[in-house]
Parts: sequence; structure tokens; C-alpha cells
Amino acid sequence: MAKMSSADKNISAPVASRERIELIDVLRGFAVFGILVANMASYGGQPPGPGAWYQVSDRVIYTLTRFLIEAKFYSLFSFLFGWGMAVQLIRARSKGAAFLPRYIRRLLVLLLIGVIHGTLIWVGDILTLYALLGFLLILFRKRSPRFLLVASVSFLLLSILFVLPFDAVQNFRSWYLDITSFLRQLQYPDGLYRTGSYLEVTRRRIQDYLNHNSYGIFSFGNVFGMFLLGLAVGKF
Repeated sequence: MAKMSSADKNISAPVASRERIELIDVLRGFAVFGILVANMASYGGQPPGPGAWYQVSDRVIYTLTRFLIEAKFYSLFSFLFGWGMAVQLIRARSKGAAFLPRYIRRLLVLLLIGVIHGTLIWVGDILTLYALLGFLLILFRKRSPRFLLVASVSFLLLSILFVLPFDAVQNFRSWYLDITSFLRQLQYPDGLYRTGSYLEVTRRRIQDYLNHNSYGIFSFGNVFGMFLLGLAVGKF
């Protein structure tokens, strides 16, 4: 087994406090707090969607949460993910260390955490999607900030395209949902979350995890577009 060079050891070490950017740490914590707030209803066992709320005040709060918190904080978290790649690139270059092997190891660990989280703890996992898109982000690591900005706008527009009422778009959505229907097979009832054993609940959770991730293509443009924007800003 090849030994890790001194440069690789330095780049693998935790970032010293004097090298950290406090604003970024604050924004990252702020984003995680926003995601927590956005998921509080789900933690309480409330079904998704405004139809699950009967009081007008509850529906207003739900709508405001979706618009002011969920849409904003997930975007911020995605932006910081891309920015984090830029920081790691710059740090590796400054220390003469290899960037790619370490970054891939981090993504694999993130993917493992996401799978464990989504199947054994809570179905509303985003780490799986982030890890998978992180591999795609590697292809853009050497691109200029200008290219990244253009690509970011393109991917954000792609997410809008997916919801437009055009025949071609509707046909694509139908085709995609058809070929991925095996990921959304409902074999275990909702009631297992209340009455089932841990093994039964886990089976239901795995079913929901696959269902949840099968729709990842429709959030792909938003998430990856913000990845690219963060990477571009980090490179300036």
C-alpha cells in the first residue's frame, strides 16, 4: 500500500482555526438550521403537501415555510457545497497535494452516510443526491468561473423546463416516471410507521427512500446549478 505523502497528510488534516472563514461557517450552520425547520412537520409524522393541513393558519404557515425557508435554505446549502469544492481545490494546489483521490473518498463516505441515514434513520435524506451530484461536479473542477456561471444558469433553467406544460416535456416526464416505476412500488403500508417492528419500519423506509430518490432528476437542475454557482464564486 502506498504511503501518504506529507502534502497529502497536511491537506487531510482539519483546517486550522486561523484558516477558516467564519462567515461561511455561520452560513453553513444557518442553512442546516433552515433545513431543520423546513422538515419539522415531517419529523412529526405529517404527510407532505398543503392538503394535509385543515386550518387556514396552518396552510398559510406551510406555504410561507415552503417559500421563505425550504426553497432558500436548500439553495444556500447547495451553494456552500460547490464553494467547499473550490476551497479544497485551492488548498490542495497551495500544498502541492493531489485533490481528486481525497475528494472522491469524501464523496464515498458522504454517500455511505446518506444511504445509512435514508434507509435506517429517516427517509428524507439529501446526502445521497449531494454525493452523487458531487461526482458529476468533478467534471467541472477545471472550468473557468465564467464557464461555471453560464453552466449554472443553464442548469437552473433546466429545472424550470421540467415543469413547463409543453408536450415534449410532458412526454419526457411520463417516459422517465415509467422507466423508474420499479423504484416506487408500494409493498408496505403507511401504518407500519406507527405499529410495525423496527424491521418492518425499515422495510417501509427503504421503500420510501427509493421512492424519494427516484424523483431526484426533477431537483437536479436546482441543486447542481447552485453547486456550480458556489464553485464559480469560490474560484474568484
